[in-house]
Amino acid sequence: MICFGGINIVIWIWRNY
Repeated sequence: MICFGGINIVIWIWRNY
């Protein structure tokens, strides 16, 4: 769950795009 924060931001931007 260490990369969860980084992945969460990437998914958030990807879905927003």
